[in-house]
Amino acid sequence: REGLVDRDGQFVEVFKGFTVVPIIESEPGHLWALGKTRSGAATLFQYKDNVWKPIVAVAGRRISNLYRITGGRLWLTLDGDGVLEIDPATGVDQAVHHLKGFNVTALMQDAKGLVWCGLWANGVASWDGTQWAQSLPRVKGSAILTIVEDGRAGLWAATSANGLWHRPSGASEWTGDLTDKGSINVLVATKDGRVWVSGQNLPGLRYWSGREWIVSLDSPLPIRTLVEAPDGTLWAGGVLDGLHMLKK
Repeated sequence: REGLVDRDGQFVEVFKGFTVVPIIESEPGHLWALGKTRSGAATLFQYKDNVWKPIVAVAGRRISNLYRITGGRLWLTLDGDGVLEIDPATGVDQAVHHLKGFNVTALMQDAKGLVWCGLWANGVASWDGTQWAQSLPRVKGSAILTIVEDGRAGLWAATSANGLWHRPSGASEWTGDLTDKGSINVLVATKDGRVWVSGQNLPGLRYWSGREWIVSLDSPLPIRTLVEAPDGTLWAGGVLDGLHMLKK
């Protein structure tokens, strides 16, 4: 629970008492970090001119996560109250507040530049730079946990209660998939364009071939994290099952 920064080849302690996730670079030399205390209270910090400073303009806001999109803009999700869009050039004081009153549980930007926000019990909302559009059924008690884009420019959304939603490239509607599998814990798109999933009722690891799901790791236990190394090797962390490696 201690943030660390490298200074002159030595690690020095900063943000002591905070859990720091994530750290994002908006432009060369300008870093932003989200620090959370044990109680869950979050503070936004900026690193500029070799100094970390808390951002007073958002003090007291219930910040849940921090993202970076094209152009170095930052998106700050607020617990139960949408997102703040921050342009580092104009500062946090000029942030734009989107989706007020909505609980944003996931955020990503697709290859076309659209920003997608997954919502709690309200499907997804997309921002084209001018206006928002909502889609997906509003399922009570279900959140969108992750949104990814596959190699065919199709979108996939993992839910906390009813499997996946899939919107193929060029389509306007989403289709349910694996809807009887409950929560999808892992939804990852790898550099080869494949989409990989694992869930509470979908153990092991499988990928979408474009026509069907192919089991790659046959295990009775679910995977909780999947990371792709620069050489394409996949590392999968299982529940009480250690670490699995898939060498491509």
